[in-house]
Parts: sequence; structure tokens; C-alpha cells
Amino acid sequence: MDEKTKDRVLLKSANTMFLTEPIHEVLAYECASILGLPATKYENQIISDLKRPLLVSKCKTFITPDTELIPAAQILLGKEGVGFEELVKVYLDFLEEALVSNAKEKIQKQLLSDALLDNTDRHLNNFGVIRNVSTLQIMDVALNYDCGRILGTAFPYTPKRYTKEEFHIDELGYAVTQKQFFSLIDKNIHLSRRQYQKLYSLPERYLSLVNKYLSCTSLREGDGAYLTAVFMQNIQEIEAVLEEIGCFQDTSFQ
Repeated sequence: MDEKTKDRVLLKSANTMFLTEPIHEVLAYECASILGLPATKYENQIISDLKRPLLVSKCKTFITPDTELIPAAQILLGKEGVGFEELVKVYLDFLEEALVSNAKEKIQKQLLSDALLDNTDRHLNNFGVIRNVSTLQIMDVALNYDCGRILGTAFPYTPKRYTKEEFHIDELGYAVTQKQFFSLIDKNIHLSRRQYQKLYSLPERYLSLVNKYLSCTSLREGDGAYLTAVFMQNIQEIEAVLEEIGCFQDTSFQ
């Protein structure tokens, strides 16, 4: 519990080689905020009363005594072997039948966020819906959460060996490539060019976070700049893809 606000909070440290997950949770939240994707708000905190300072991410719990999280793995039980597009279609049909508002837009923006961030941990227990424990009514999709393993830093080698060919995300039958994400994105994503342009401020923001907490990670000097360049490249390349698909609902570049 947060001593100041009295909110129930979750603190998470890193468990991969580069110890960057807490920073990435913040970046993923800020990316989702720009896209208009409902997401868990993360902040960084250093726990100093240990042998060495420990960087963690901190967020309020989005489950209450009246609600529960139902992971997509339970909703899609027995469907793991089908193709990615069919898997998403089954999930969307479930959401629409449950009368979840703007379901298609929310799922498309989740796919877009994952593509922008090279999220390699979007397995079927990593997204889902919120259900009322008394009525069993599906209330909404869960806030976007648990996005620490992004930009290649979850892999057991230096980020400088990270390439697009190593992007892989099929732990429980979900997407294997970014191309599969884009096959399910269309004008229903409700995204403006003006909105997308705000993403270009995130690489600099990300670099500032990496530099601020560098001593709490296993990154080396210069790795932050490299990862920032990878992220910027993603933003630029994906903008061109969205333009080709015809997703932008305005024509202004400002």
C-alpha cells in the first residue's frame, strides 16, 4: 500500500539480463497514452534500503474487491493452435458479444503499441478483460499492462545484436511478426496524424530515463542511444505503413 495515497500498489523489479523492465513500463504507458489506449500508469521508484539500490516500477492495482482479471488464455482456451488472425477474430467476437465498447479500436491500438515497442512478451496471459465478480458481467478490456520486455532487451545478449529478424512473440500462439499486427489494423483504429506525431517526442524521453537510471541497469554507456535509435526507426517505419493502410483521419502534419 502506498503510504501517502493509501492506494493498493504493485512494485515490480526486473528479471532479465539488462534490468530495464521498470523503465520500459513507464515508456509503454506513455506510448499508450499518446495512442489513446487505456493503460496502467507506471512510475519509477528506487528502493534504497538494500545492499544495492533497486529500480522498480510502481502502479496502482486495477483490480478491486468487486472485479477480477480474466486473461485471454482462458477466453481462448483450446484456440492456441489456430492462426494469429483467427485468434484475434475469436477474441474480438467475444468482446463484441460481451458489449465491450470500442473493442476493435482498443485491440488495434494494443497491436500498434506492441509493434512500435517490439513487445516480445504479449502472450495470452498478458492481456484480457475485467469481470464483475458478483454479476460475472464483462466490464471492459483490462488496462494495457506488463510491457517491460520491449526493444530487444529481454534477450540474453547485448542490445547491439538485436535485429528485426529476432522479433518473436508466439509464446502461446500470439503474433510472430510485426507484419501480422498490421494485417489487423485499419481505419477502425481511429488515429490521427497529429496524434501520431506526438510519438516522436518519446525517444528523447526514453533516453533521459535510461540515463537517469543507468546505474540500476546492466546497460553500458551508449546502449541507451542505440535503443533510442531503434525506437525512433520503428516510429518512422510504422508511420509509413499506417499511411499506406490509410489509417490517419486527418491530413495535417502539425
